[in-house]
Amino acid sequence: MNPAELGRRIKEARIQKKMTQSELVGDFITRNMLSRIESGNATPSVKTLEYIASKLDLPVSSLVPDSGGQPQDMLTEAKTALGCGEYEQAIEKIKYCETLFFDEYAAISSVAYFNLANKYEKQGDFNSAYKAYKKACELAGEGIYANKERKSDAALGMVRVTQKQGEDFM
Repeated sequence: MNPAELGRRIKEARIQKKMTQSELVGDFITRNMLSRIESGNATPSVKTLEYIASKLDLPVSSLVPDSGGQPQDMLTEAKTALGCGEYEQAIEKIKYCETLFFDEYAAISSVAYFNLANKYEKQGDFNSAYKAYKKACELAGEGIYANKERKSDAALGMVRVTQKQGEDFM
């Protein structure tokens, strides 16, 4: 679902509950941020979306309808897979959250790609390791959870596997 549709649904639910923006946000986020979310100019984090849904006394799923798997469920499944060391599965699950939960998508994906790159490197699959390090490096610098250390470690991994295999493998 695109941010404009999510914002429209939140606004409709708020108006139906006869709540002002200030009443809905309380001290959790600013009224200005809610205005940006409702207009489709910002996408809420999972935590913010859960807060808004709870204040509206609605399940999150009523704001984010099923589209081949609910994004919040896919996000939870991606986190679980990542925690279990199932990096390919985490990447597969989190891709469904890219638009709605970009910050979480970038953070989870960067960790998964980085760990996958380490695995490939240990197996001697330097081409796959390079590609995974590159993706980890790109994603580690994105969103509110950007991680300079992971970005740097991924860049060093790219250099290391390039040296191990030689530059002609790419």
